[in-house]
Amino acid sequence: MLLLLTAFIFWQSGSSFFPVLLIQDAPPAPTPEEPSEVVPSEVIEQMDPEATRLLERSLEAMGGRAARDGLISTRSIASLRMGERDTEFELLARGDDKFLVRHTITGVGRMEIGFDGRTGWRSDPPDQQITLISGREAAEFKKGFDFQALLRNLDQRFTTGRIQPAEEVEGVECDVVLLEKNDERLKVLFDRETGLIRAFEPVADGDRRRRRILIEEWSREAEPMRWVRRLRIEQPRTTVEATYSSVTFDDVADATFEAPAGIDPPEGAATK
Repeated sequence: MLLLLTAFIFWQSGSSFFPVLLIQDAPPAPTPEEPSEVVPSEVIEQMDPEATRLLERSLEAMGGRAARDGLISTRSIASLRMGERDTEFELLARGDDKFLVRHTITGVGRMEIGFDGRTGWRSDPPDQQITLISGREAAEFKKGFDFQALLRNLDQRFTTGRIQPAEEVEGVECDVVLLEKNDERLKVLFDRETGLIRAFEPVADGDRRRRRILIEEWSREAEPMRWVRRLRIEQPRTTVEATYSSVTFDDVADATFEAPAGIDPPEGAATK
């Protein structure tokens, strides 16, 4: 089986999801399942007032709630390096569910994963054979790849939040919030001076393998939202560096997400 370099996919370990770069054997093609309807994130229900203030300040520093909530589509282009291996990916997203990831791995080939609102698919190197995936699988892929959306939507992704002791990250004083929803827990460190996120860490009970994602540079202007230009993923045995060359907004047409020719949605798939 070919090795696949999978970027920013949230993979489950214990009781938490970790944004991490993995090299792993390509899994066998999944059996097509009936897509499930994508359910919007719940609104925060139990948030410490100070945690709420830090989240609101961070969102305002990125461009504000009105700008975030008014977004129709996004386009992200990035390159990643882990040791001597390079990978490039482009992520297109529109609305709550439509997305398309094109992921090129040096020396391996191109992987594509998409969802048009009804039908999910993926194609893998070397033969680019197209396989149907379920709506639930598609939603998890989108959730895992869209790192920029994670940072914009922390207030929608998590239902509880508690203040933790302040920490210093490479000389930067940070306020710390532990966010939770069901079994997912994320420790987020906010730059006290700018309000922007400086780092975050997935948290798993009993997991001593510390992983920290350090944000090294944000875009300068909110047009309409600020986005991360450079980040570093520190994890056991390896460090991953990611550079976003661009993140643009509201420039992706709905027709972009049409499923490949010859693919029919599973019987019973819900339409939008």
